[in-house]
Amino acid sequence: MRRYVLTFLEGMLYDRTGLMKKIAHFGAFDHDSYGDLLFPKLAEYLLPDFAITHVAPTATTTEWSDACPVIALEEAVARNDWDGILVGGGDIIQSGGWRTRKWRDSSRSLLGGLPGLWMGAAFLSAKLNIPAAWNAPGVPLPFPDWFAEYAALAGACTDYVAVRDADSRANLGPVLNVPISVVPDTALMASRIWPLAERQRRLALSLSCVDTARRHADMRAAVHNLIRELDLDESDIVVAPLLRWELEEYPPEIVRQEAPFASRAPLPGCPGLVATARLIGGSSWYVGNSLHGLITAVSYGIPAVIVVPVHNKGAHKYRGFLEAAGLDPAAYLANCWTEAGDLLLRQKPARIAEETLATCERHVGRLRSVLSSGPVDKAHIWRRLASSAHQRSETLCLMGTPVEHLCAHLLTEEHNLALATDREMALVSAWQSWQQSRLGRLSNLIARLLRFVANAMRWSRGLLDAALRTLLLNALERHWIGMLGLRRVRELPGLDWLLSKLQLPSSSSQVIAKIGPYLTRREEALYREAILPLRAAGQQQPSRMCRPEAPSATRGAPSCTRRRILFVCGEFPNPVHGGGGRVAGFVKALSRHHDVLVAAWYKRECDAEAYANLRPYCRSLLRLSIEDLEHGCAAKILKALGGQPADIVHYEWPRSLRSFDRRLGRCHIYTHMESVSCSLWMDLQRLEPLSQLWLRRLT
Repeated sequence: MRRYVLTFLEGMLYDRTGLMKKIAHFGAFDHDSYGDLLFPKLAEYLLPDFAITHVAPTATTTEWSDACPVIALEEAVARNDWDGILVGGGDIIQSGGWRTRKWRDSSRSLLGGLPGLWMGAAFLSAKLNIPAAWNAPGVPLPFPDWFAEYAALAGACTDYVAVRDADSRANLGPVLNVPISVVPDTALMASRIWPLAERQRRLALSLSCVDTARRHADMRAAVHNLIRELDLDESDIVVAPLLRWELEEYPPEIVRQEAPFASRAPLPGCPGLVATARLIGGSSWYVGNSLHGLITAVSYGIPAVIVVPVHNKGAHKYRGFLEAAGLDPAAYLANCWTEAGDLLLRQKPARIAEETLATCERHVGRLRSVLSSGPVDKAHIWRRLASSAHQRSETLCLMGTPVEHLCAHLLTEEHNLALATDREMALVSAWQSWQQSRLGRLSNLIARLLRFVANAMRWSRGLLDAALRTLLLNALERHWIGMLGLRRVRELPGLDWLLSKLQLPSSSSQVIAKIGPYLTRREEALYREAILPLRAAGQQQPSRMCRPEAPSATRGAPSCTRRRILFVCGEFPNPVHGGGGRVAGFVKALSRHHDVLVAAWYKRECDAEAYANLRPYCRSLLRLSIEDLEHGCAAKILKALGGQPADIVHYEWPRSLRSFDRRLGRCHIYTHMESVSCSLWMDLQRLEPLSQLWLRRLT
């Protein structure tokens, strides 16, 4: 029986010729980045029973001496002898918005870039009827609408889909109709591949050149503080060049790879990936800008902190990895170098939970199982793709636009865009260099003096105005009272009568105890002047406050008529602030009996979690940009409504009123606060800031 089992397993792992199964491993393996180049070595270690060939957009080599050899994407898709497809890690599951300079400059890579590494790989598996699997890559952004169809087909061609964090699954979920697993980055197993015998007392750094250029002073101060607190010498500081790709992406003016602590600090060459991993793992502490530098340090169990690079603040991959690995992001994630030093001093040696490692091992077992399987039936997907591509190519030719001409045009447009980006970064660097020069510092000093003189003139103009002078003196008196702690109880005549008329269940003594110590003499005089006419008017014409009655249990159920209710929001209904929580509560409550549609300003870095929480309650949830709201976007909202007006349109926050349009609904609702605030806002925009008229309108 054992003999038959072994024969069966050998047949699974080896093809008919007796050779190991050939696996095409797709990834950004020509990208000169420590993290991307780790995945070929991880694949060869974790899947030793397969003959793995690494595929990149181009066949260019990197500066790492022990990087695995690669073949170009064009060569890989032309072969038909593959037995399986493996898509590597890194943030490569994208629609093609980012391409390195070497990809743009290479005519052989054409327009593939990142989509060719995962979508092209999936379609190749459909063409050859072979299995395909993902080794937990990242999905940094949601897919645009025009790309969703192709992404869904690529997902249907993939037999096992695994991503490295929950945010990646959220970005991928609306497009793919297949199960998606979340697996921590497999680089966590680096310590198993390259174990260490001993550890040295030193601090390992990884520095982004952009971070070094823009936050040089903070970086220097943080490293000096760590040297002092950890009782180290400058010879105990090592810098690992994990982000070498920045040297080719950014212009020379931006790239300032100077050590943040001393020019004589050692900068080890780290020619190989193994040497670099052992350099980090053999240190006692790690801090830097590289995600895979942090992953390597955590794998070896040393205290580590990652500083989010200044040009990558919106990326979720840093927090996503820590959460997927079962680690507290607050202990490992820093927004600046000063915070990083404090976190590192408080941190204990990292420890990966056994369950996390078990998840990685189960993931590797699933990869091995999928790649070992035989042929799969995907021919129908490939026929659909080939037919669609053929029809579109015919249409282009009949319109007089050959495909080669279209590709050349798109490449030219992208090259021009890349040149414009490089020029912009060069201008930013030149501006920063000029500010640090002697002439720049003198110019900044003159600008501060001019601002001081201008402010003095504005204050003097304000003091000459009687109304503004009164307000200023009143504010100074309140500040003086609070600073000296004066607690003089004041008498407010008629306060009991006012509270009773307002139906407020409070006594005058309670109100005086709360606000009395902060009232100025002018405010007390204003109250005395107002209360007498108010009482006289109240005695002549009694009034009554009408409040809504409490819901009665005997009343009938709400009407069964479902209405379409549209919320136009100048802010996103995010529960982190009171107004957002109120609007979100309205949406959730109304969605039980009505169709609720929301159009709101959306900032992904702040509102992604609130969006996911609110989306199930909305018939439609339109995400607007700040430009949409500033210029009015009624047409865009009407398009989202399908051209049919809503029954009720409710406007929240003053900015939303710029999109007011009667075509949006039959009944429009906005509060007095929104209308008054919007009117004030528009008036202030027409006046000179801080001028006398501007201050009068503001007060």
